[in-house]
Amino acid sequence: MIRYRFIRLSDLGFIIYQVGAILGMLFTNECPTATGFSNITNEIRKPLFSGIKKPDPPPAFSFSRIFTRMTANPESAIIVAGGSGSRMQSNLPKQFLTVTGQPILMHTIRRFYNYNPEIELVIVLPQNQIALWEALCAQHAFEIKHQVVAGGNTRFQSVKNGLAAVLQTGVVAVHDGVRPFVSEKIIADAFQVAGEKGNAVVSVALKDSIREVQGETNQAVDRSHFRLIQTPQCFEFALLKKAYELPEENTFTDDASVVEKLGININLTEGSYENIKITTPEDLLWAEVLHQKRQGFKLQK
Repeated sequence: MIRYRFIRLSDLGFIIYQVGAILGMLFTNECPTATGFSNITNEIRKPLFSGIKKPDPPPAFSFSRIFTRMTANPESAIIVAGGSGSRMQSNLPKQFLTVTGQPILMHTIRRFYNYNPEIELVIVLPQNQIALWEALCAQHAFEIKHQVVAGGNTRFQSVKNGLAAVLQTGVVAVHDGVRPFVSEKIIADAFQVAGEKGNAVVSVALKDSIREVQGETNQAVDRSHFRLIQTPQCFEFALLKKAYELPEENTFTDDASVVEKLGININLTEGSYENIKITTPEDLLWAEVLHQKRQGFKLQK
């Protein structure tokens, strides 16, 4: 004879209550550790099987972690790739040289796509390299959505052209096309700080001693007072747009130096020594080493 076990409505309601408690903690900052979760399980079992007291009310359910991306500022990235390959001693522009079978620029684009698949991507290339890039995309079946814009004679002009093509008005990053090892965390930190404070520039501490040279003399300086600047460099769109309306100056070596001309304080975020800019043959060797270290670098779409 088959016996059926029935459950009282009161017990069913209490089970739903307990599941709600667990879900509430999972989707808030009060998510328990493994040990804590075991304790919760024990607390659930006691009232179910021995009729002992109910546990404390669950924390309020929150969708904040689920919808953070949806409610954040729109994000864009201008990836500037204007290299000629002269320092690389190659006829092929350095952004098109391959690392692990694909052009460097594709790896760079994929880093931002992996960080946020909804990010607006604007790629700035010399006019005479656009056709080659389109051919490479077809050859490698590269399907990540992006817009290609012709650059100018200088980096300043190229970024300005990229800005003119940006459609969203949230936070925009400017990144070197030949920095393919930037991590998603570095990108995320820079966007977050820029969203809170208006700008964020990635940097690392100096590891070597440095000396200041003045004519025929030189002297040691405290390296702790200096930082090496990397990309991405993130800014509120309106701020960067205003900065690039300034006349170009020789002192504008990056986007931070342009924005700083407006009297804006620059916020620094932590970069990585692995976030290298590939510009010389030696850098390509390092890229292969970093690839061996980062198994996640060999991604395909």
